[in-house]
Amino acid sequence: IKDYLSSLEEMSHSYKEINNPQILTEIYSTEKASLIAKKLNSINNFSSNATKDAILLSMYQKLGMSNALLDFLDLFEKYSFRTYQIAYHNASVNRNRFRILSSSLYWAGSHKEFDDIFINDYDLRGPIYEDIDSAFRDICGEIESLIGEYGPDPDIFDYLSRDDIEGNDQTQWSGIRKKKATRYLLYEYEKYLRESNSRGSIDQIPSFSDWERQGIEIEHIHPVNPNDDEDYDLENEGLVQSIGNLALLAPEDNKDAKNSPFSVKKDKVYSDSPMTMLDNISENHSWDSEDIINRRKDIIKFVLERWGIDSRADVHLTPEIDSIAIDSFTSEYEYPKMKRKLFRLIQNDYHEKTDQEYCLSKVSFSTEGVGSWWDKIRICPECDA
Repeated sequence: IKDYLSSLEEMSHSYKEINNPQILTEIYSTEKASLIAKKLNSINNFSSNATKDAILLSMYQKLGMSNALLDFLDLFEKYSFRTYQIAYHNASVNRNRFRILSSSLYWAGSHKEFDDIFINDYDLRGPIYEDIDSAFRDICGEIESLIGEYGPDPDIFDYLSRDDIEGNDQTQWSGIRKKKATRYLLYEYEKYLRESNSRGSIDQIPSFSDWERQGIEIEHIHPVNPNDDEDYDLENEGLVQSIGNLALLAPEDNKDAKNSPFSVKKDKVYSDSPMTMLDNISENHSWDSEDIINRRKDIIKFVLERWGIDSRADVHLTPEIDSIAIDSFTSEYEYPKMKRKLFRLIQNDYHEKTDQEYCLSKVSFSTEGVGSWWDKIRICPECDA
């Protein structure tokens, strides 16, 4: 009983720490602790407690403040943001699966102890691994597979390409789940722009939670309710709620001009803003549908990289198939309808050829080389399968 009570006390401390990540930075005061806390904050913001707590507790208890924990949190954050926020799946989807995985991880390397305690009277519903490393590899592989099932690249591309990311366009997609998620996506995009732009500094950007408290707001570059008729045709084209028309206003930016035309806002707000994304937009002479669509493509490309994983299929298309699907395909980030159908065929083909349950999340298409349209599968950068 003493061991049982001790384990409960340890688990309660771990629960408090993963749900209040700032505690970790106070305890450890290291760069790794700061990175782990940031990932936990994102996961806590964008997945439900019932879904995440069990698997996070087991990982934290077994891995400690390690690089392996950081790698897992990075992967789980990508799964959570893609599945629950962008793809808008039910917040409880995969909850039971994660509970089973967490139990398998918790008892990894403890088969005899498990048998001694439960005396074959408890069905774990999952394997008891020989060691933690084996459990870690399998669980990470399964989460990558869940990304392929619930939020693969073609779906993410399709959703973010919609003219209305709030889901008001009468389609089967309900839009990005939370406005907070839209702000976080744009916050990460701002960080990316500053990292790749000498005019901005990543050191000057606060944490997302701090910036939210200070009052960052979503800005519609072409206004939702314009106070004059300039560029009014954009509303008719339905692009006002496109991700390409959204930006972030810094807390100190002038928010009184939100309904003003672009020609006013670019000089009155954007050119003086500390936000790199707004400073870049201020260089435009006008703001029309082509500008919105081009910026949307840039943001989607960023999203598929920022919340992307390495596992993918490299597929060569025969000229016959490519001629059918060549219409608007210009990069691996653009999936016309035909190639989205091919993606589903590739997922099914992989299952049949390998007899594995792994579900691909990303496909790179190419017409280079000779061979059948199914060429090869790569599930990690170091190995072929």
